Amino acid sequence: MPIVAPPAKVLVTGASGYIAAWALRSDSKGEKLKELFKDYGDKFSYAIVEDISKDGAFDKAVVGVDAVQHTASPVTFAADDPQELIGPAVKGTTSILESVKAYAPSVKRVVLTSSVGSIYHQKTPPVFDESDWNVDAPKAIEKFGRNAPGPVKYGASKVLAERAAWDFMDKNKDSINFDLVAINPSFVWGPL
Repeated sequence: MPIVAPPAKVLVTGASGYIAAWALRSDSKGEKLKELFKDYGDKFSYAIVEDISKDGAFDKAVVGVDAVQHTASPVTFAADDPQELIGPAVKGTTSILESVKAYAPSVKRVVLTSSVGSIYHQKTPPVFDESDWNVDAPKAIEKFGRNAPGPVKYGASKVLAERAAWDFMDKNKDSINFDLVAINPSFVWGPL
C-alpha cells in the first residue's frame, strides 16, 4: 500500500450527502468554511460537483490531490425506482476512479465509503471478510424492482457500486498508480 505522506491534499466527495451534510452543501456554506479555516490558507478548498453521475463530473476536482475519500452516494430508503440509487452510486464511483486515472497522477490511494450492505448476507457464524458479498439485494431488485423494500434498494446500490470499483481496479491494474481501500461501516451517526 502506498503511503500518503503529509502535507497531502485530500479530496472528500459527497459533501451534500448524509456523512458530510452538516459541512458543505453550497457555495455559501463553502465560503463560511473557508472563513472558518482561513488560518490554514490554501490547505482548505472546495468544489461543487452538481451531478456525480455525469461523465467527467470529478475531472476538475481531482487535479492536484494526493488521495481521495469517496463518500458521494445517494442515501435514502424512500426511492421508488431502485435506479434512483443504483445509477448514481455506480456511476459516481466509477466516475471518480476514471477522473483520478486521467487527471490525478499524484493520487496514491482512494478510500471508498461503502457499507455493510455490500457484504452482509445470512451466514453462520456472522463473521465477514473480503470474500463476502451481498448477493441477495441485487437478486431482490431483479425479482421485485420498485416493490423491493427501501433498505434492499440501498444495499443493492452499495454492493453494485463497490463491485464496480473493484472491477475498475482489476481492469486498469496495469495503467494506474493508486490503490483502493473500501470501508464498510454498519451505521453512521450524525446530525438528524
